[in-house]
Amino acid sequence: MTFGFFDSGMGGLFMMESCIQIYPNHTYIYVGDTAHLPYGPRSTGKILSLMSPHLLWLFEEQQCDYVIIACNTAGVAATKDFIKLHPEYQSRIINIVDATLNYLHTLESCEMLVLATQGTINHGVYTSLPDHIVTGVAMPGLVDLIESGDVAGAEAMVYDALLYHPRIHTVLLACTHYAYLAQALQSAFPQYQFITQDVCLHKALEQLLQKTTSDETGSSTYYVSGDPSVYTERFGKDVIQRD
Repeated sequence: MTFGFFDSGMGGLFMMESCIQIYPNHTYIYVGDTAHLPYGPRSTGKILSLMSPHLLWLFEEQQCDYVIIACNTAGVAATKDFIKLHPEYQSRIINIVDATLNYLHTLESCEMLVLATQGTINHGVYTSLPDHIVTGVAMPGLVDLIESGDVAGAEAMVYDALLYHPRIHTVLLACTHYAYLAQALQSAFPQYQFITQDVCLHKALEQLLQKTTSDETGSSTYYVSGDPSVYTERFGKDVIQRD
């Protein structure tokens, strides 16, 4: 089975790599629209126009069985509009937002801190959960810090948000980029439960793949719309530029 992963940047790459570890016997294709990241501040119309060519390329040229939209901002802002324009792909899109919501519904009720981009927070998709008491905090600039490799700056930004809400110990990292910080955050704040979206995606794929078997040899390919050398050097992978 072939899975495509789309994101504005490396968050989707983190999600794909995590899924490869759990389900290695499949074909994986990552596309990052790095020439236009971050998506967080952009309008719905602009996001739709940017992501549509990549999604269609994954479906039509790469023959992906499923495409994971691994960008929360795109997931809440433009996925429904894409499906309206291309209803034939509705059943083959896995929206990271839907996967996360489904996962959260399985948890016991709690008070939860949601860290996300401004666009995701503005939409309210996570802050209106009926089963949990949710406080949403927008993290403008955090994606840029992670993309640039400024881990210390990124961690300091998250630390400030956590320390401002000391009574909330369940934290949803509601941007796929933020998963990059999870291990360091867990070490610094062992009293917290950090929920990363790769875990939510694993559960969605488990449900999808539970009735299938695969003995194929897995493979992975990586594309970005911006300069591929940045990702090649940082992750040690052969990254291809896609116009």
